[in-house]
Amino acid sequence: MKKIQSLQGFRALGFICVFLWHCGKGNAGTYAVSMFVMLSGFLLMFRDSEGEERRQTLACSVKSAMHKIWKLYPLHIMMFISAYVYYEFISKQLSHVHIIVRSLSNVLLLQSCIPFAEFWYYSFNGPSWYLSLTFFLYCAFPYIKARIKKSNPITMSFFLYLGMIVYCVIASKLQIPAAVKKWLVYISSIFRCFDFAIGCCAGMIVKRGGMDRKKPMAQALCF
Repeated sequence: MKKIQSLQGFRALGFICVFLWHCGKGNAGTYAVSMFVMLSGFLLMFRDSEGEERRQTLACSVKSAMHKIWKLYPLHIMMFISAYVYYEFISKQLSHVHIIVRSLSNVLLLQSCIPFAEFWYYSFNGPSWYLSLTFFLYCAFPYIKARIKKSNPITMSFFLYLGMIVYCVIASKLQIPAAVKKWLVYISSIFRCFDFAIGCCAGMIVKRGGMDRKKPMAQALCF
């Protein structure tokens, strides 16, 4: 499948922002993560076939999501094994019980669902929390897509933005540990579903406008 060349600049900018953020230069990387999540939703919706709709089961959604991330999963396991060897045999900072439980959460890509502390969702292979997040968003995509197809994507985007604002305001008022609050507004797949669904709405808007290849992109976005 051909790449959408006009989006490559956004990706490059996002990678630079994340790199600089991890180097301690600014906090633009947090916004880049939102951009990547939105792009994922946009591309999935834009490239989704218009074939006959079938009833989507949870098992089918999980299988489809696993198929999408399968190319990255072996690399994740390799990095996990490297980290496991370090914590188990070199560092020895964690108990055997903690190592086993966190190992299971990493292998099963569940770490983004655990809000207790940073050493859970960043455990072992730290960046893999994003792979875990992506897996859950891909699982949710068939249900998000079905909802968007029954709605006006522009109106739905507005309510998604509104819901995100309300969610963040409520989270900011909660008297909870900072690590849990970070999970609520940064790591959590529940929160990131807002970004992802907005990206899906944008993909549907462009897709509907793009049915006529002669129609300008600006007109497609304002149908």
